[in-house]
Amino acid sequence: MKINQFVILALLILAIFCKKEDSSYTEVSGVVYEQGTNNTKIVANALVELQWRIPKTYGAEVYHMDSTRTDENGRFTLSADAPDANLHVFASGHHYYPGGELTMDANVKRGRSQTLNLDLIPYAWLRMHITKTGQYHNLGIGAPIGSTQAYSITTDTTIISSPVLGNTEVELTLFKYKNGLQEREQIIVQTIGHDTVDVFLSF
Repeated sequence: MKINQFVILALLILAIFCKKEDSSYTEVSGVVYEQGTNNTKIVANALVELQWRIPKTYGAEVYHMDSTRTDENGRFTLSADAPDANLHVFASGHHYYPGGELTMDANVKRGRSQTLNLDLIPYAWLRMHITKTGQYHNLGIGAPIGSTQAYSITTDTTIISSPVLGNTEVELTLFKYKNGLQEREQIIVQTIGHDTVDVFLSF
């Protein structure tokens, strides 16, 4: 009888230990899509990473858990024995903005098998055709979202901006100056991923 009790106790401890070990095993699978396409365009060969991030005052302390490349159908599977709940999966790819900013919150649940589809924002470009009408002395153009380039224009010109977010509405902020006074105007432009959109401006 005592032996049976010992065996039951040992099995109970083993079951608790195995359950504890199993609870740290985390698996994530899904598909990487191009944002703005209603999940109709997949991103093959994207790099997908699983990270454990310890939040800090600014950003996070990051530890690599697993990584893989999406297959021809945009699918991926990642897994790891995760030590903590602060887990984040993100993707990056050629001609796409990276999706792994350190300030992003955890998006993976520890100790579970789960599905998580990801979106990647494609690069796009704006070709700005600018005409000076003489109504203003000069024109300033703020850096559109997805770009760090701002412009100051005094003559007719055509410029291709640095990359902007694709498949979305991008806001252009114009600053028109005359006799030291500023007028502000905002223009919304629908961008196309991996393509250039023409915009016609005047000042």
